[in-house]
Amino acid sequence: MRRFAIYALLQALTEVALSVPVASVHSNNVLEGMLSFTGRSQLAGFETANGTRLAAWVETTQGKDNIFVAKARNTGGFSAAYPVTNFTEDDGSSIALFGFFSESVLHFSRRATSDANPSHYRIPHDGGFYAASTDKVLSVDFITSMPVSSVANGVAYWATSVPRIGVPAGNLGSRKYNAAALVSAPLAANGRSLLSPGENPIIILSTKHGSIDDFTFSPDHSIVAIVNNRGDHGFIGLFSLTNGTVIHWIAPTHDTDVAPTWSPVGNKIAWRREYSMLGENARDVRCLNHGYCGDAAGPAYAIMVADVAIDNIRATVTSGNVSELHRDVTFGYPDSSAGYGSRGIHWQSAGGHVVFACENSGFMQVCAAPADGRSTSRVVSSASCDTQAYIVVGDFVYMTHNCDLVDSLGIARVSILGETGVVSVVKATATTVSGMSASGGNLVVFGASGVATMGSRSKQAVRATLVFFQTTWNTSASVVACIDDDGGTDSVRRPDGVNAYASCHSTKLQALSKTRRLFGLHSTASVPQLVQPKLVTFPSLDGTLLHAQLFEPPAVSSVGAHRTNTGGSNAAASGVIFTHGGCQRQMYAAYHYDNTYAALYALNQYLATEGHTVLSVNYRGGPGYGVKFRAANNSGWQGASEYQDVLAGALWLRQHVGTDAIGIHGLSYGGLNAMQAVSRNSDVFKASVANAPVVNWISELRYDEDYVYGAGAPFDLLGRPGNPLFRALPIEPSTDRANPNWLSHSQTNQELAWKSSPAAYLDNISSPLLLIQGDSDSEVDFEETLGVARALRLRGYKGFSSLVFPDETHGLSRFENQLTAAQATADFLTKHLQMP
Repeated sequence: MRRFAIYALLQALTEVALSVPVASVHSNNVLEGMLSFTGRSQLAGFETANGTRLAAWVETTQGKDNIFVAKARNTGGFSAAYPVTNFTEDDGSSIALFGFFSESVLHFSRRATSDANPSHYRIPHDGGFYAASTDKVLSVDFITSMPVSSVANGVAYWATSVPRIGVPAGNLGSRKYNAAALVSAPLAANGRSLLSPGENPIIILSTKHGSIDDFTFSPDHSIVAIVNNRGDHGFIGLFSLTNGTVIHWIAPTHDTDVAPTWSPVGNKIAWRREYSMLGENARDVRCLNHGYCGDAAGPAYAIMVADVAIDNIRATVTSGNVSELHRDVTFGYPDSSAGYGSRGIHWQSAGGHVVFACENSGFMQVCAAPADGRSTSRVVSSASCDTQAYIVVGDFVYMTHNCDLVDSLGIARVSILGETGVVSVVKATATTVSGMSASGGNLVVFGASGVATMGSRSKQAVRATLVFFQTTWNTSASVVACIDDDGGTDSVRRPDGVNAYASCHSTKLQALSKTRRLFGLHSTASVPQLVQPKLVTFPSLDGTLLHAQLFEPPAVSSVGAHRTNTGGSNAAASGVIFTHGGCQRQMYAAYHYDNTYAALYALNQYLATEGHTVLSVNYRGGPGYGVKFRAANNSGWQGASEYQDVLAGALWLRQHVGTDAIGIHGLSYGGLNAMQAVSRNSDVFKASVANAPVVNWISELRYDEDYVYGAGAPFDLLGRPGNPLFRALPIEPSTDRANPNWLSHSQTNQELAWKSSPAAYLDNISSPLLLIQGDSDSEVDFEETLGVARALRLRGYKGFSSLVFPDETHGLSRFENQLTAAQATADFLTKHLQMP
């Protein structure tokens, strides 16, 4: 049984003493309406040989996920979108869209994300795999309960573990163990069922050690490449699907190989090799070199490429001519720790260049290198802004970036070969965000015909159709289609003469008002008194420039459930600080593209209509402002330097509003900031709502799987789960750190983590505090908030309330519970900030 203590004193408690729960929460229609927006994500595209185009995506409304499809033929516009699934229960389940199997069938999985799901017994927790018709018939077939993760060439695949018997183990006889395996199940020709439902899955390959974290198939489906994660190192293995007998490991080293990507013809493979940069004290040595560190710093890496072929005589795969195309051990690879976005490895269509993410100039960029390794890599995107997602289409890169406006996102295009500069395709505005979703960039490009030619700098007639998500300050994510005509035309017409698409080129489209939307927007008429947030900047306590969004109450409000404010936009009776989670996240003066943070944007809107002035602070640790800001030194458990941004925001807001009644709310890392605020500065923050917060970095980092199982646990005294104290000493820390100083380094790190934690300052809390969490939280241990409740109870503090959701997960999966938590947050802040 895990034990995580916030106070050593708490270990002596023999009785759990919890705070008084909040009173029954009853939501009002205004808040429910604001939270009932439709979120859209997971965009997929499909184009047939005869020019029929299909777009599909997932829509989420009041906790219910469904898939919508729109069709278009040739240059004709898309049809009105229609649903192809009809799930009607708010049951905590989510859909993962796999994409199109054919023009008539698409695949998806539906997973119960929470034990609070009232119908979870009908939905396998490992995820049911389904097929749906792309026509307007609402025809859905259940295929299997197996955790399918990929479909290729008519076969469903997934990684799992299978029982194996190893070599004899002394007197114990044969030793049994579970081996990581890649398994498959062929689908019927129509893709709507398994070919042989009664048969067991086929084991393609297995490896005794580690896990199979990823796999990808060569273009002709003759070879599979697997990522074999072995904890402190990892390999990429190749296996022939036709006559393979053994796994061929590509240039194995002591490092970690990830992200294999095949060339267009399958004769080469590129991947990323990651290097550990942990020093003797188990901290990243780059922190000492230049101050870019913290959990948001990408791994030191190299981009590798190798030739691949099948040896039919030996029934195996071979590799050769291994080359290093690019290396960066300073800034690192901007992977998922750098925030939302798809920043993988891609190939130019002709196979001559490999495209990948880089951060050489201090910003997330797109780089390209010749695949033959004969010349150096170069940056192809803009140098002084963040490219947060990109895809490769032919010889072009389409990217989502904040180069137009640092506090928003737009879409641009650039030639891989460097023959054209960066062309703005969909320009960002202060209150419009384009080209992103929670699942990555999610930009679909149809029919791109332009090809950049070496030596030619003439304007290219790209004429591609783009489909993407877009949010504004008063509309949640919509699906948008437009023509990237390189400024050639205003629109393309269908055969019936109706405008099919507007041009999305910046010279033709200012506010995207001419862009055709595939599906009707969420109507603002049902959500009264939305306010248009303002973009503001102010200095942090150390002078760092901070960016934020300011929600000011309407000048006249008669809708608020508690009060009417007629004193003007700057006459709010209180101010509220909001900080996002992550912390690798950026908020905008528009609905967020992630449903969870779109809901928090809506909650901030509601607080404004209730008379609060809300300041949403993009504190250090998030993307958009360069690696120095995102991977700031002394942040997180290494010093909590980001908290000074939160405090600076409160001081700025207090002066702006002209009142000392300042509160704070946040989820996850935002909840951590809310705990930092109330425990360090109850004199500034008069009320705090912390939803699923980290409270003690020592206990949370032991709970976090990445730290527990990774090679870089900064102060691992417990060893791996279930092992006695110090059992891991011979192997954790690793050999290069297992010296007599290791224990003192671990103690130093723990002292630093403790001083960086709200847990160290709980005795200072004097302002009202509301803790919200589900007790099945898989990201932040429920014992984090449980420890706070016990500590404050022991101290006799009566200004503490709790709202606990049995069996719920991080962020709450059911809309009913999300609404309850949002209403409780608003009511608590209103009550304790002494609103009239």
